[in-house]
Amino acid sequence: NEMGLAKKEACIQAYVENLKTAASDASTNQDNQSSINYIDEALIYMPDDETLLALKDTYTELLEQQIEAEKAAEEAAKTLSVGKVFDTTHATITVKNIAIVDHVYPETRSGYYLYYSVSETDKTWFDIELKVKNNSAGVLNVYTMIDSPKLTYNNLYHYNTYGIYYSKGTDIDSLYSWYTKTLDPLESCTLHVVIECPIDVKTGTEPIVASLTIDDVFQIVYYR
Repeated sequence: NEMGLAKKEACIQAYVENLKTAASDASTNQDNQSSINYIDEALIYMPDDETLLALKDTYTELLEQQIEAEKAAEEAAKTLSVGKVFDTTHATITVKNIAIVDHVYPETRSGYYLYYSVSETDKTWFDIELKVKNNSAGVLNVYTMIDSPKLTYNNLYHYNTYGIYYSKGTDIDSLYSWYTKTLDPLESCTLHVVIECPIDVKTGTEPIVASLTIDDVFQIVYYR
């Protein structure tokens, strides 16, 4: 009867309004996928409602924007750039410099000091200079913090021969896997992670992409 149909319509309308409210609340909480699900359920009862269709388009667009923003944030989190500061399980890492160099120097240069140079004229170094502060309660072996540095030049040529240089003040040491260099809690040092590559990498203009893992955190460098 007409009264029953009217009650049914009123119930449907109220349920749809509740779904729209739930969708709005979910979107406020950055859960746009749930918002879409609520609107899809409402469209079962009112499939041609223009307001619902417009809301679905809005929440779909917001979800796409959210996914893109999350991807951009993930990419930024794993991209090294000069000045970037981030925490790992054991340390705070500050990126002091990223450059193509022929020498690596100690933190400070005054009076007599040691430095290291490229040994072959047809080679150069890609230097990732890091400040490492030990935030853990125990001593930290800085050599084992660095894993698998590598460089790709022109999206074609790959290089993974590398050295690690440890510096505090005017001191600088070349580190090796069998040589333990530790930081006490809250102590800091500078590390140069140096990837050896042909001089063409320095003189050319093609893209350079480097990567390494720092205390189990993968990082990538887009140099040019």
